[in-house]
Amino acid sequence: MSRNGWVARTPLSVQDPPDALHIAEVRVTTPAPPAPDRAGSSVSELVQLSEGLLDNSTAAHVKRQREAVKKLLSWLETFPGHDWQEQWLLSGSDALGAKWGPAGLSAAHRLPLTTGLGALIALQAIRPSYKWLFTARLLGAYDSYR
Repeated sequence: MSRNGWVARTPLSVQDPPDALHIAEVRVTTPAPPAPDRAGSSVSELVQLSEGLLDNSTAAHVKRQREAVKKLLSWLETFPGHDWQEQWLLSGSDALGAKWGPAGLSAAHRLPLTTGLGALIALQAIRPSYKWLFTARLLGAYDSYR
C-alpha cells in the first residue's frame, strides 16, 4: 500500500485495461559499442590520438601533450610485455597507487608522466585498477579528457 491508500499494480491479463497514468513507456535501445582497446597500439598512433583529445588547445599545449605521452610510453617500454597494459602491470605501478612510476622523481619530472598517463587512460591503452584510480587521484585528468 502506498501513500493515500493507492496500490500500484500491473494489469493481470489482456482483458484488464491498463491504467494509462501509471504505465511507463519501455524503450529498447542497443548498447553502445565498447570503446576500442588500444593496449596494442603503436607509439605514433597513441601520440596522434592523444592530440585529438584536446579541445581548443594551443600549439604549446599540444606539444606538451605529445611529449608527455612519448615520455610515459618510453618508460613503459623498459618493461617486458606484449602490450601497454601488460607493461603497466609488470612495472608494479598498478599496485603502488599514488607512488606509481619511476622511483625518485621530483614533482616537476612526475608531471609530464602524469599528463601522459591521463591521456593513455582516456584512450584505453592503459586500464588501471579501480583501487589504483581511487588512490592515485589524477586530479584534472577527468576534466581534461571528458
